[in-house]
Amino acid sequence: MKAIVVHKDQRKTMPMNHPGLTKDVIVENGMLPPLTQISVALYHEGQEVELHQHKTMWALYFILSGEGIYTIGDETVTLKEGSFLAIPPTMMHKHRCTVGPHKIYYMGLATD
Repeated sequence: MKAIVVHKDQRKTMPMNHPGLTKDVIVENGMLPPLTQISVALYHEGQEVELHQHKTMWALYFILSGEGIYTIGDETVTLKEGSFLAIPPTMMHKHRCTVGPHKIYYMGLATD
């Protein structure tokens, strides 16, 4: 087994599954089980991610800057720099950037 080192110039900028948004992927699916990815996403005021769910993945967010309104299930919360959020599999969620730039450190953890 070897350590995994990823330098900034080795990262990939990839489109997200949400129109017009990209993410800087630090660790890709398969590199570090059970992680599906480690990414940093940047949103500008007004940008949003539509309502969706991940059937077999926990979504973990750590807010690096800015502010956003997050709807998780039936709850709506405002998250800003320093906030952490863990969304379990199958839970519907969405968010909208209210104060940009809204930078998020994001991890996906597979459940199977």
